[in-house]
Amino acid sequence: MNHEKTIHIFVEITKTDQRELVFHQDRVTGRQIKEAAKVPLDDELAAKHDGKLKPVANDETITIKDGEKFVVTHKVIDIHIVVEITKTDHRKLEFHQHQVTGRQIKEAAGLPLDTDLAARREGKLELVTNDELITIKNGEHFVVLPPGNIS
Repeated sequence: MNHEKTIHIFVEITKTDQRELVFHQDRVTGRQIKEAAKVPLDDELAAKHDGKLKPVANDETITIKDGEKFVVTHKVIDIHIVVEITKTDHRKLEFHQHQVTGRQIKEAAGLPLDTDLAARREGKLELVTNDELITIKNGEHFVVLPPGNIS
């Protein structure tokens, strides 16, 4: 009979965001924990033991225990994107995280929230809604469109 392990660990992303993760094996890498917690791989991960933090590298394999706690420390990053308002008005924006919403981009660019915003990716335009959480890359371009241009 095959008894599958179920190991629950807890990852503190911020003081108000603690995520419970379930693994079915007790040997995992830092990368697997970060991917399951949906955090950037360049963030720092540490196991919390007796109030002390022990760093866990992405390629490090560790043995996890049921109920174990981990903490993520966000690496301070600068991501620069460009929002093309018109052909002559290109606004350079800076964010300090990889994940932002369409609303955050529009607010940083000084745009009304009812503006249609699209990401220019691989030669195509992808609509970004206000509440959609997207991952941005340094140097990425966004375009403001007249309403109704993307179906």
